[in-house]
Amino acid sequence: MNRPIRVRRCAASVGFLVLAAGCLAGCGGGAGGGFSATHTIGGSISGLGSSGLVLTDNGADSLMVPSGAMTFTFAQALTAGATYDVAVATQPSGETCAVTAGSGTVTGNVTTVSVTCVAGASYTVGGTVSGLTASGLVLQLNGANNLSVASGASTFTFPTALRSGAAYTVTEETPPSGEACTVASGTATVTANVTNVRVTCSALATAYTISGSISGLTALGLHLQFYSAGQSLAVASGATTYAYTEVPSGTNVALSIVTQPDWQTCTPSSSNYSGVINADLTSENLACAAATATVQTVNAGNFPLSDPTGVAVDSQGDVYVADTGGNEILEITPSGNVTQVGVSATFNRPTGVAVDAFGNVYVADTGDNEIREITSAGTLQTLASGLRGPQGVAVDSSGNVFVADTGNNEIDEIGPGGTLSVIAGSAGLIGCMDGNGTAASFDEPTSLAFDSSGNLYVADRNNNAIRRITSVGSSDTVTTWAGGGGACGGSSPGAGGYQDGTGTNALFLGPTGVTVDAAGNVFVADSGNDAIREITPAAVVTTVAALTLPSGSTGTTYAFSHPFGIASDAVSNLYVGDSYNNRIEEISP
Repeated sequence: MNRPIRVRRCAASVGFLVLAAGCLAGCGGGAGGGFSATHTIGGSISGLGSSGLVLTDNGADSLMVPSGAMTFTFAQALTAGATYDVAVATQPSGETCAVTAGSGTVTGNVTTVSVTCVAGASYTVGGTVSGLTASGLVLQLNGANNLSVASGASTFTFPTALRSGAAYTVTEETPPSGEACTVASGTATVTANVTNVRVTCSALATAYTISGSISGLTALGLHLQFYSAGQSLAVASGATTYAYTEVPSGTNVALSIVTQPDWQTCTPSSSNYSGVINADLTSENLACAAATATVQTVNAGNFPLSDPTGVAVDSQGDVYVADTGGNEILEITPSGNVTQVGVSATFNRPTGVAVDAFGNVYVADTGDNEIREITSAGTLQTLASGLRGPQGVAVDSSGNVFVADTGNNEIDEIGPGGTLSVIAGSAGLIGCMDGNGTAASFDEPTSLAFDSSGNLYVADRNNNAIRRITSVGSSDTVTTWAGGGGACGGSSPGAGGYQDGTGTNALFLGPTGVTVDAAGNVFVADSGNDAIREITPAAVVTTVAALTLPSGSTGTTYAFSHPFGIASDAVSNLYVGDSYNNRIEEISP
């Protein structure tokens, strides 16, 4: 859809890049002739301070990029309709570079590929393979980055590089057909290229299956293991049974839970078998229920806060806090160290905070009506200004910045030069209307969060609802995901209250914070109810912890006072800006 554009004043400097494109014509022989246009592939580079960076397009066309370069263009042009895929083939010395917006279909000269480099050497992880005579072996690095290992292979190396100091764990995701493999020396910390991981495979003896029933499983994340050398079994949300196959005869087995499902606890039945397997086992049963939340204060006795609101967590587990009353942004490390971010900055009641994959921090500077960025190098710049009391900010997986422009009842995207595109809502239009783009309406949207599929969730405070925007950047479709008591979704405001339930039958009261964990669960700082609520991917709303609990809730009682912002880390811990208590609370399942 075409978005209305409002050009606002911006303090950030703007650069212009003019690219010239050539057109290559060719003539056919005989009775016919033809014309074919070609286009260049390129984009921008930031942070490149050393030499050695090599980029590739489609795995073939290579480009050596000099130190300090700010733009790049591949020599080989592509015809319209062809696909391009830009990747890092060789990292520069002492730096790690990542590509965003690197693939697509050619329709003209491509200038939107972005390469971002940060200091810190990167290294590969690999090792040796012995005894592998079958196909099907898949290894994983840190629970992802699947690598298929061919039959007969003697070595392996994951293509994904890790920064120096990062932890790594190599595991078997899928065994080869008819064989069992074990991984040795698979866990350590990267300080150089890793080559000593050992994978040893051997033919299976007679194999058996372990299976059983599961009750009450409503979340993702459950992984089971049945013997020390065996791979874990991932169990899908909602599963009522499982089966673990190809357990070698004579193996000493016992059911263990490697990871619990997100915000649930599963318990084996008393009949679980433990011993040497010599037949199929069919009674290894599990019962799952909601996890009991544990709440603790992160900043107890460490440092004073004054009305902390927005909270964000980076990939290293560092927590960023918008300390509204103190007019500052703070960083709390997992070890408890506290530092001020952007010491030279002057903020005016900052409310929202977000952090991207490269450590750049984005601030909704509410009192100054601006969105500010503190780069990972400590540089402060204004991305957009002239808003109206913005309170929420979020960054998508491609590094695009979005704003909850609270006073204008809009959701905006910040473009080059600080230009704001309205993706949903409209200034002056107050309501709770679902619809596309500017046809939708909000009433003081306060917080934003993306899920892994690119859906954007909005804490719509005065509508007492959580709204969801799908197809962000395309049709920008707004629906009411939960809350509002069934009223939100029309011209009337959403109904407020305190009730667990499903979708729009649930009730919130002035929700101000929203975050999404890796399993797709949405967590809400329900400020008016002094509660933290959870919305599952099936839109089931429950209470995790609260000052008082609704009837029938199994949540934890805790003395929150106007919890405002909320963020989730990689292992499903929640961090809450408990604003009136002047505390940051950590909630663990």
